[in-house]
Amino acid sequence: MKQLSLSFFMLLGFFLFSCGGNTQDQQETESYEYSAEEDTQYTGAEETPAQKRYAERRAKGDTLAMHYKELQKFLPNEIRGFSREGEIEGSSMNMEDGSYSMASQRYRKGEEDLTITLIDYNNAIDMYEGLSGAWASGMSYEDDNQKANGVSLLNNKAKGMEVFAKKDNRCELMAGIAARFYLQIKVNNTTNASLCREIAEGLNLSALDAY
Repeated sequence: MKQLSLSFFMLLGFFLFSCGGNTQDQQETESYEYSAEEDTQYTGAEETPAQKRYAERRAKGDTLAMHYKELQKFLPNEIRGFSREGEIEGSSMNMEDGSYSMASQRYRKGEEDLTITLIDYNNAIDMYEGLSGAWASGMSYEDDNQKANGVSLLNNKAKGMEVFAKKDNRCELMAGIAARFYLQIKVNNTTNASLCREIAEGLNLSALDAY
C-alpha cells in the first residue's frame, strides 16, 4: 500500500473538522449577509481565540503577511547539530483578497537532511481554524508504514501534527502558530521518530507567537 504523506493528514483533518457542523449551521451560513462591522472585528459568544487574534490584527491595520526577508530571520543558522546547506529561500505575494509569504532553509547533519519552512498567510483564518481544530482533537493514525499523531508546542498554545515514515526513515511536522503562521519541518534519513518535534521546540516560536 502506498504510504500516505503528511499533506494527506492535513487535508483529512481539515475535511473532518469542516464537516462537523450540522445542517442548521450550513443554512445559517448560506443566508449570512455581509456586515462591514463584522469584517473588522468578530463578535458574539462563538468567537474563538484565533478569531480574536485575527480581529486584533485587523484593528491595527495588520492585514498583510510580513515580507519574506523578515520571515527569514526566524530561521536559525544552526539547530540541534544541523548546519545550513545552500541559500535561504523566500517569496512574498500580495493579492486583492489576501497576502502570502514564505521562507525556507535546508540543513544537514551527517546523513540527516532537514528542511524548515515558515509560511505567513495573514488572511487565512478559516483554513487555520480548520486545521488547528482537527489537530486539537487528538487525531492519530498508525500502520506498518507510518505513525501520525497530534503535537502541542508553546505550552499548548500551538497545535500541530507529526508523522514518522517507519520504512523510509522520514519525519514530518506541521503546526499553526499565532493564528497566522504555519511551520513545516521535514527530516530525511532519520530513525528518531520525535526529531521533528525536538527541532520545533528548539526554534524561537515565542517570537512568532508575539504577532
